[in-house]
Amino acid sequence: MYLNPLVSIILPIRNERNSIAKTLDSIIEQDFEKTKLEIIISDGLSTDGTLSIIKRYQSLYPNIHIINNKKKTVPSGFNFALNIAKGDIIIRVDGHTVIAPNYISQCVKILKEKKATNVGGLMTPKSRNFLGN
Repeated sequence: MYLNPLVSIILPIRNERNSIAKTLDSIIEQDFEKTKLEIIISDGLSTDGTLSIIKRYQSLYPNIHIINNKKKTVPSGFNFALNIAKGDIIIRVDGHTVIAPNYISQCVKILKEKKATNVGGLMTPKSRNFLGN
């Protein structure tokens, strides 16, 4: 079980211009084997420049795939991406989330060790504005 798994990272997003670069950096900088990661971004028809940022990343990292989510909702975006995901393991990440550098490797490790079907990690919310506080 999960000897050398392919991991699909699914990001159902819409209008994440201010945070998508940090999110993608946190995924790309993982301590997990890069050839074993596919990143599927299901974009809900962003209008704020998010796609141009993602396309710059996509030109550098061929494992980034973009699909259109015409329904614009997170659940539909996740499901569209899940339908094309090739991974043995699926990890969902929000477009404004920064994951720890070992998040993927720790998820895979726990899945193996505990023979679990679902794992996750602690979330430490950090605000950047008045509303978030």
